[in-house]
Amino acid sequence: MRKLVLSMIVLIFSVLGVFAQKRPTPVNAIKPKQIKTIDQASKSKQTQKPSKTNKSKQPQSPTLTKISETDWKNLIDALKTEDWEKSSSLSSRLLSQVKIDDEKKRLAQLRYFHLFALAGKIFQFSELGELVKEAEVWKDLNKAISSFIGQEFVLPPRRYLDDCSQVLNYICRVKANEKALRVTATNIEGTAIHSFEYVLFEQKIDLKEFADKETFLGGKLKRVSFNNDLTKTWVMRLVFEDGFIRVVLAE
Repeated sequence: MRKLVLSMIVLIFSVLGVFAQKRPTPVNAIKPKQIKTIDQASKSKQTQKPSKTNKSKQPQSPTLTKISETDWKNLIDALKTEDWEKSSSLSSRLLSQVKIDDEKKRLAQLRYFHLFALAGKIFQFSELGELVKEAEVWKDLNKAISSFIGQEFVLPPRRYLDDCSQVLNYICRVKANEKALRVTATNIEGTAIHSFEYVLFEQKIDLKEFADKETFLGGKLKRVSFNNDLTKTWVMRLVFEDGFIRVVLAE
């Protein structure tokens, strides 16, 4: 089991290139059990007006038109080694600098990586018993989610399996919903679930053509639920609408 999880994680971070688009399609949302939820409707309620008493200007990062190959490699390397501090910091900086996506959809991938890295930091501080630092990362995660609702995500490439009862980090069907796919995304050891991911489509997806292929899933982030009880070893559920599926192409 551990070997299977490890091989999938290596695959995820080694096949991040261009991809061919299949049919993007929306669907009504499924409703996984929610503990703490942020969605499109509640986003506006959480937006706070800037303080009128603080007139000092915050320094702004220079705007970039694209993510450099060096920065991208450094980010992927940090994720591979589970350096959550470096990967969350680098992804945060890039998100503040890059506002327009490129042909490789790196900005859409970056949003996912930032959430994944923050989830890793939460587990890290939880295991160390550093509750104050853990609480700070929860705030960072909540802030990131609030800004990501309605934004496009591209998930890392994974393989589809028809029977997912004994595996993690694979694309799987959702029971009782033929218009949805799911992924359980974990750390390398398979001991911590960073996120349960649901991608919703307008119509049933014929997965025969995607069998034995590295495949990207993506969509617009619709809803998120958090788990504040880490004895259950998972951080969040991500629900994406307007789902699409794409096959990885060789560069």
